[in-house]
Amino acid sequence: GGTRYFTDGHATGGIPGRRGGDLESLRGAYNALSQRQIVAIARRYRASCIVATTGYRLRVVHRAGDVRVYAVSG
Repeated sequence: GGTRYFTDGHATGGIPGRRGGDLESLRGAYNALSQRQIVAIARRYRASCIVATTGYRLRVVHRAGDVRVYAVSG
C-alpha cells in the first residue's frame, strides 16, 4: 500500500461510486484498488503518469524518496 493522488480538478475522486469525503477515507479507497484498477482510472482521465508511494510493476520515470512517477502507456 501507499499514498496515491489524482490531481485532475475536474475529477470527483476518480473512484466509481465515490464523491468527496475526507482525505483519509479517500486515501483508503485508493489504497484498496489493484494496479489494474488504478491504471484504468488513469487512462480514463487520459493521465500520462501516476504519482504514488505504492510500488507498481510499471516503468518508473522519476523517483524522489519514496515517491515514484510511473508512466501510463496507451
